Amino acid sequence: MELRIILILAGALLILGLYLWEKYRRAPGKQTSPVEEQQPGQLPATLVLPSTAEAGDRERSSAKPHTPPAGAPQQVFVLHVISRENLRGPDIIAALNAADMQPGPMRIFHRYHAAPEPGSDSRPVFSLANMVEPGHIPAEDAGNFSTPGLVLFMPLPNVQDGMTVFEDMFAAARQLAETLNAEVCDEQRNILTLQALEHTRERIREWQRLQLLTQAQRPS
Repeated sequence: MELRIILILAGALLILGLYLWEKYRRAPGKQTSPVEEQQPGQLPATLVLPSTAEAGDRERSSAKPHTPPAGAPQQVFVLHVISRENLRGPDIIAALNAADMQPGPMRIFHRYHAAPEPGSDSRPVFSLANMVEPGHIPAEDAGNFSTPGLVLFMPLPNVQDGMTVFEDMFAAARQLAETLNAEVCDEQRNILTLQALEHTRERIREWQRLQLLTQAQRPS
């Protein structure tokens, strides 16, 4: 049980760290190096928490095939659900429950990967936070909570196929937007167009091609 809790916490911290790094990297006025431009969303070493590395070591030693293999640089893909008027806490919680989003570590919500074996741990495949810093969604005090929008984010690599996870995240964003009378927006908070949606899908395909290429070139 203790190992299961450690792994769930480590996975949630890693996803949040990837999202915050991507948000910081894209902040207006921030100067980026050519390497950063070529590898958006890469998690810097300073954000790799010790607990995450320890959890990975324990998992490999127990031969559980959940940890994605190293390969292409890590990236975070983001969608927003934004309303012209503030979203009310009780409405948000009800919509999240209907969308199969569960409260978890960091006081944000997660969609979990179904554990393949009884007793094994589940991992978040994508997460959802308040669009306003620090990102918390206080489910226990929803009546006193409101926000202009929500942010959904997923990391690659992931415990599931990246395109499958993105389509699930997009479907969840659409469901939330319809329920909350809001709009699905892209990572720049512009209304999501078909062109922007397909561009994101192409970025995921390109990441997957690079992942396969990297794995093929790795010595056996």
